[in-house]
Amino acid sequence: TQKYRIFISHAVHDEVQLMPCIHTLRTHYDLEIFVCADSITLGDNWYRLIEQNLRESDFMIAICSQSFNQSAFCGFEIGMARALKHNIYPILLDSCTPPAYVQHLNAVSVNRLINTYPWFSQQDALLQACFSCLQTYEAQQLSTE
Repeated sequence: TQKYRIFISHAVHDEVQLMPCIHTLRTHYDLEIFVCADSITLGDNWYRLIEQNLRESDFMIAICSQSFNQSAFCGFEIGMARALKHNIYPILLDSCTPPAYVQHLNAVSVNRLINTYPWFSQQDALLQACFSCLQTYEAQQLSTE
């Protein structure tokens, strides 16, 4: 299988929910994931690294939440991904309305997954949402070959 490079745009406030999911994806599925929380080290030029990794990524997952909506940098990352013509897959982490610049994109909702599969924890649902993004990207790549 191809190793995908995924850029995950998220708000700092949501890292406590996001990072266990990222760890699982990296450990068990051999995905190369750029997430600011642990991909940027002390003293790095974070702006340059974000820009470089956006350019080099295959697609973006946007972890939309109330905090995401308030983040200027999340908006910047989405804008750059759109300029690069990357596929953007929104995941709704909470009951927020996605920001206007991604409302045209169908999103996967963590709350909806929990309602559909009541045995899912928040972490299970977030992981399943990430799998949905990955499967959609793979299907879109196959249909363009």
